[in-house]
Amino acid sequence: MRTGRFSRKLGEKQYEQRAEMRYPLSSMVTWRCGDDQFTGQTLDIGRGGMKIKCRNRVPAKELVYLTTLGAIPINMSGQVKWVSRIDGSYRFGIEFVSVTRDQLRYLEENCLDDLEASY
Repeated sequence: MRTGRFSRKLGEKQYEQRAEMRYPLSSMVTWRCGDDQFTGQTLDIGRGGMKIKCRNRVPAKELVYLTTLGAIPINMSGQVKWVSRIDGSYRFGIEFVSVTRDQLRYLEENCLDDLEASY
């Protein structure tokens, strides 16, 4: 599923608009990138992807395999769409790829519905 994102520049700042809402979610996450495994923290999540904060730099366009370690286990693959360094740590955006209907339904029923209701 694609998020249908696009961006536009206003002055010196670039603003991103999404087709799908993202909701704040703080949960431990691990991901594999090739043979390497890393740990970080989710910052937000939506139907199309998530944002992660970590100490390790992950190259843009890299394919990663994610597993959240919090109350809601999520196992999905995604592609790194962007990476930024802020205050000594990295933040990067993941676009989910090859999402099955069962995975999307699980994500909606166990995570997004509750987040939407509290938002």
